[in-house]
Amino acid sequence: MIKPLVPGHETARKINALISLTDITSDDVKTALHHRYVKGHTQTAAAAINGLDEGNFSRTCISLEVVAAKVEICKEEDWALFGYKSPFIQQPHTCEPANKEVAA
Repeated sequence: MIKPLVPGHETARKINALISLTDITSDDVKTALHHRYVKGHTQTAAAAINGLDEGNFSRTCISLEVVAAKVEICKEEDWALFGYKSPFIQQPHTCEPANKEVAA
């Protein structure tokens, strides 16, 4: 599975938008998520800098990545309306051969 969030390569605006789609309310957790995904700190460092339990923070990161993945699926569906097919999203498999002459 491709990770929808790349640590150190996300914008603060994107992380804030994703956080808004969750039930995350702690300012320390929000700051740690910014340290992880915007500044590129390791998960361990981001948790430690903000005084968080690493296990709990790991679960929070997973939750945020699940939300990000769902947003990506929605974006892919929108793009599909215009004929764009992502190489990252599995397309439904059909049983028809690619070359119909082979089937004859």
